[in-house]
Amino acid sequence: MEKFDRQLRIWGNHGQHFLETSNVCVVGSSALACEILKNLALPGVKCFTMILSEADEPQLDEFWDMSAWNVTKVSWDAVQMSSYSFWEKFALVIDTTGHNGYLKTLKEIRKPPVLLCQMLKNNGFVSFLSPEPHFVVESHQKHRVPDLRLTESRDDLSRFYTKLLENAPDLADYPFAAILYQARENVERKYPFHSISREELKRQIIYLQENTSQGFQSPSFSEALRFVHLALPGFEPLPENVKQCLLLSDKSCETPFNRGAQTLLRALDSFLKTPHSRGQLPISGVVPDMETSSELYTALRGAYSAAAERDVKIFYDLVCRSDPQIRLEEIRLFCKNCRYIKAVEPVQDLSKLEAYLNEGDGVSISIFKSIFDSCSTKRMSPNEVRRYYPCISFMAGIAAQEAIKIITHQFVPLENTLLYEGDSGEVKTFKV
Repeated sequence: MEKFDRQLRIWGNHGQHFLETSNVCVVGSSALACEILKNLALPGVKCFTMILSEADEPQLDEFWDMSAWNVTKVSWDAVQMSSYSFWEKFALVIDTTGHNGYLKTLKEIRKPPVLLCQMLKNNGFVSFLSPEPHFVVESHQKHRVPDLRLTESRDDLSRFYTKLLENAPDLADYPFAAILYQARENVERKYPFHSISREELKRQIIYLQENTSQGFQSPSFSEALRFVHLALPGFEPLPENVKQCLLLSDKSCETPFNRGAQTLLRALDSFLKTPHSRGQLPISGVVPDMETSSELYTALRGAYSAAAERDVKIFYDLVCRSDPQIRLEEIRLFCKNCRYIKAVEPVQDLSKLEAYLNEGDGVSISIFKSIFDSCSTKRMSPNEVRRYYPCISFMAGIAAQEAIKIITHQFVPLENTLLYEGDSGEVKTFKV
């Protein structure tokens, strides 16, 4: 079994590759910094740079052997670190200290994505900073709508369903997608100039059940009634999240993944204008489980996989016109997930975060501001670190989780600030 078998099932080999080839910078050597570093080393990040400053909290790394990890420790050097060339090699910078010199640099120098993570006793916050949008191709939505394209029938899928349903005396054993297709065809023939309604489709499904299955309540007909919305007109418009990403496709980006995502988004815009697409996104090729025989289900999956490959080929040709370096597998992954692509807007710079804290009011903002202000002047003593270590560990877990999302560009990271209030045990999010 693979060493990282369980997480490979979550973010795949390509996600693991991002982790193992990323260079992560952690600013500070406090208990919080060490916990974050440990939480990133365990899932496979192999290269770290830890920047030390005189004002750092006491380091407590007695639970693990940091010397066994590939951690390069460097002292803070204002001259060296005031240049972008020092920072550009990092996939992510995680700042755990309020060191004034670093905060000044954070305002003045363009950096890779930054996670600002700070704590004061049992309160803490994490804020995602970047001057560019963060694109997520694989957002791993918990509930995905089946992409069956029953409302805008494609010629290739229509031919498949027509052949599949030829001489079908009993639809009870057929997949619900075929029943929906047949019901929709019947309604369109009966009312050629009227918009199809949910009630009409349901009546037609019940009619098919009574006339082709002798009234037997088969699981396939039950599924067809449950998923009747998949065959309704206008069910497959361009999602708002895709529209937002298309609007950001020309925004200046330095992160290699974001630049690649923008190239794919520009190709998507061209794809939507082709006669082949009819204004629809590339078909995902993913077919949900259905109550039917293995033979029929295999045929159905094959038809949708073939349709998806046709879209990938057209999309590939469009991408190659602007960037032939993008691999076919990346294009295939994008086409499969493009309905759920997401653009997260981080805090653009530290000045905006400071302005938000100075202008805002309320108890939570007051706690937030006290953490931010105190971290540049006060450090927790060793006794305080031990006392509040559960809170430190909790915040480090959140920071590491968000860091993995940012590095792999999978799952949607926080947008864009999170506050943990230890006294009440509450977690709150803000969009600055």
